[in-house]
Amino acid sequence: MIGDEIIESPMCWRSRYFEGDAYRSLFKEYFRGGARWTSAPRPQLTDELYNYDYRVPNLKAGEPMQFTVNEFEPVFDAADFVRCGRDLFVTRSNVTNLMGIEWLRRHLGPGFRIHEIESRCPQPMHIDSSFMPLAPGKVLVNPDYIDVEKLPAVLKKWDVLIAPRPDPVEGFMSKISMCSPWTSINVLAITEKKIVVDASQPTLIKALKDWGFDPIPAPFLSYGPFGGSFHCATLDVRRRGVLILGSGNIVHNLRAMRLGRQPYDWASAFDASFARNLEARDLAASAADQQPVPTVPPMHCIRDLWR
Repeated sequence: MIGDEIIESPMCWRSRYFEGDAYRSLFKEYFRGGARWTSAPRPQLTDELYNYDYRVPNLKAGEPMQFTVNEFEPVFDAADFVRCGRDLFVTRSNVTNLMGIEWLRRHLGPGFRIHEIESRCPQPMHIDSSFMPLAPGKVLVNPDYIDVEKLPAVLKKWDVLIAPRPDPVEGFMSKISMCSPWTSINVLAITEKKIVVDASQPTLIKALKDWGFDPIPAPFLSYGPFGGSFHCATLDVRRRGVLILGSGNIVHNLRAMRLGRQPYDWASAFDASFARNLEARDLAASAADQQPVPTVPPMHCIRDLWR
């Protein structure tokens, strides 16, 4: 889901070729309700796509990364992407190739930015056991798979939270799970504070509390044999709130910028007012709060000059 658009993924596993058909009735329901509905090019999934000489690379010994799929045609799993506003982060993996990433980049156009995150996992598959945004400006990363120094520049000012090592789990479900222990960080953020996390991970739960979050422990190990955890089992199709892209204040008020000094009173007042309205979900009040900036002569006769 990208905004109001449903995009069917061109997955590379032959066993998943018809997987989207299970949700076709929902796609039609959302389409009738106004959603856009797109299907990426259906892959042929012929033998030419697969690297039959593949073997797991020994990255610690300096061997180059290898993937089970090549660039024969675009393929990607949606789970190799995660979106934050207009920015999408992706890992190239054994189910997502460069052609798939480029197809989505061209399809979405200049309104979105796609950033590739290099994985140090020798068998990469799906981003949500490596890189998990929790709230605006806060991301949880797996230190085994992600080199923090190589994160995209857009994340340089973010709080990068290093995940603790997964707590060991016992029982039958853990023995038949296909997943990495690092699905511990495959959590579900339902607000900027509330994070649903597997109850079997007390160390992560404590870390989230220390970081100021309100973790909600929930037993979910029984989902492991199906492949994944909370982020894999959910897809938010309806979101409440607003998309905040930033204001045109700096662009239009360059002459009035006062770097390193206190902001103008009107800017501080507006910031506080907008925060209150946002917390109260009173978007109409924020839209109505339009007053001319008193200290800056208008440069263009457009509404951008109204704060």
